[in-house]
Amino acid sequence: AKLVTGVQTCALPISPAPGIKLEDIYYSVFRYKWLILILSLAGIGAAATIIFLASPLYQSQAKLLIRFVIENRSPSPIADSSAQVKTPDLGGESIINSEIEILTSLDLAQRVVEELRPETILAKVGGGNNPITAASVILQGLQVESQRRSTVIHVSFQHPDSAIVQRVLTSLLTHYVNKHLEIHRGMGILDEYMTRTTDQLRRRLDETEDELRQIKSKTGAISVEEMKKSLIVETFKIRELLIEAEADLAECKIGR
Repeated sequence: AKLVTGVQTCALPISPAPGIKLEDIYYSVFRYKWLILILSLAGIGAAATIIFLASPLYQSQAKLLIRFVIENRSPSPIADSSAQVKTPDLGGESIINSEIEILTSLDLAQRVVEELRPETILAKVGGGNNPITAASVILQGLQVESQRRSTVIHVSFQHPDSAIVQRVLTSLLTHYVNKHLEIHRGMGILDEYMTRTTDQLRRRLDETEDELRQIKSKTGAISVEEMKKSLIVETFKIRELLIEAEADLAECKIGR
């Protein structure tokens, strides 16, 4: 018997690596050319519409330097010996954050709306005369920020109407100063204080004039003339104080 052994070797075909050929890209583009063209034109048209219809935003900026804050708990609007002067700490966080809260409060925005009217603020953002909506527009366009370890607050306002951005920011800062005084110096009770002072001066004036009339009705007294002169002088002084008090009260009401 003869045993024959052997090994047969054959070459297997190598399959090409999967991938996209340039011919496939050309074929896909040619096949879907109309769909690609329509989608491209639609995208360009949408972008052009947004550019032409969207209103540009105008911005006004301001900076506030917070050097110190006077805390006065006295009923009088004038700072007395009990007032405390507070300066921002090293981080500038406690006082600066308090002032930022005042600047971004809804109450402050509503004061601006009352001054400038809601329809003025909403004219280019949909229209209307809703005060709450106008105040929301102000708060949305308002940016208030401060850098760490800085006592300067950066305030900016953006709005599509270029005619009111500066007016809104100016009004906001004016009302901020008034509200700052109301909170830190107890000026929320200024009207009551000034009214009470004015009433007291009026009563003193009435009493002095009554005394003067009584003296005029009397005769034969040696010191009548001197008393009349002193009462007249006192009357003039009280009248001056009354005029000053009424002017301060009127100025306070106008500022509010």
